[in-house]
Amino acid sequence: MKRATQPAFTVVDFDPFAGPELVRVSPITDAQAEIWTACQFGGDDANRSYNESVSLRLAGPVDKDAFEQAWLALVQRHEALRTAFSADGQQSCLFRELTRPIDYQDYSALSIGEAEQQVINLAHADAQYRFDLTNGPLVKATLLKLNDTTHHFTLTAHHIICDGWSTGILLQDMGKLYSALIQGITLKLDPAPQLGDYALAQQAYTGSTDYQHHEVYWLNLYRDGVPLVDLPTDSPRPVPRTFAGNRVDVALEKALVQALKQVGVRTGCSFVTTL
Repeated sequence: MKRATQPAFTVVDFDPFAGPELVRVSPITDAQAEIWTACQFGGDDANRSYNESVSLRLAGPVDKDAFEQAWLALVQRHEALRTAFSADGQQSCLFRELTRPIDYQDYSALSIGEAEQQVINLAHADAQYRFDLTNGPLVKATLLKLNDTTHHFTLTAHHIICDGWSTGILLQDMGKLYSALIQGITLKLDPAPQLGDYALAQQAYTGSTDYQHHEVYWLNLYRDGVPLVDLPTDSPRPVPRTFAGNRVDVALEKALVQALKQVGVRTGCSFVTTL
């Protein structure tokens, strides 16, 4: 009689230091907290709705290696591109290295129509892409080669770290970094303002005496309600809506009530629906 063998288990110790090196932890801003909360309640669809994307059509030859180096330099320059968020949504986590390489695809062998279809496919894919707010990265870049002199560059980021204004700054810096690499010159850019520093400054301000004075001022100003701004328009302003109501009780005859119930029975409706 053989003795039953016990299944073998491999114990893997949890390593809290695995993964990218964490540089610092900062509080999140009020706007980021609103976005993070919406993504938690709304799920993947809400998360995707915050995707922001911008595309450039690049005319002329593109040095792929220099373009990728410029992208890596851009990520190092702007801390927001290396930021993710704690599981409870209270802190932003800045990592020393949190870079997604540029997704490079060569479609030069395809026809013009087929290559342009790939551009459309990219737009749909980025619109449906779900960024992982906890692990990041929260930005992705794609470079499509359509032919030797035409490339399509798409930058997609989550709105929790990026907006329309900052996207323009990123593209400007990307262009400067790439041009410097192509020309073989040393580029000296002014230090970039960092999102983590702004969050810390905002936190310090909300705990200051100035903030308390400002808060008291605005609360007192609108204590009796927000004033009505009467701007000239092409139609009269509607009567301001209030939620003041009243209740009026009306007794219905029993025969009428029974007749109403029978109407509902014949149509398969409840009495409330019938009314």
